[in-house]
Amino acid sequence: MLKLCSNCGQIVVKCLMLNETVMFEGLDIDWFKIAAPSVILHFASGGGFVPDEIDSNTFQISNVLLSMPEISPVVIINESLRKFVSIANTHEYDMYIKSFVEYAKRGIFSYDKSILNDYGNSLYHLVASPLKALERHQLPEEIRGIIPSTKTFINPAVQIQVDVRVVM
Repeated sequence: MLKLCSNCGQIVVKCLMLNETVMFEGLDIDWFKIAAPSVILHFASGGGFVPDEIDSNTFQISNVLLSMPEISPVVIINESLRKFVSIANTHEYDMYIKSFVEYAKRGIFSYDKSILNDYGNSLYHLVASPLKALERHQLPEEIRGIIPSTKTFINPAVQIQVDVRVVM
């Protein structure tokens, strides 16, 4: 069930007008974190768990990041992706990875929800990695201070699956 802000009627994670948390259960949104040392992580929620500190700024962050120039035209698709995604049709597979590749081309490590439409499950798997990573100091000033950081170290080159309840 989608939740609406009782004041403005918009679907939000955290209503900034009322300062109340509103969950996005069932809604597939893009949200972001900065992991040590300073890499940017993108997560596609797949209708699942989104950390409390993610708020309606996530839409602005997404728009700004996708409007940035590509800094890594070559991206790496997780070689273990087929363990998480079973799409046999090549066209459908290409369509599935397209948005993740767009983030990776901008230097962002891009994750998808491992078990879709299960709100309680908080496992995400890496889909696409940039060859050249975007760092925090390269972010536009308008979003640099509003992307929250992870509580623990995440190394996307090694951790192809993360439990966001543990690391966030």
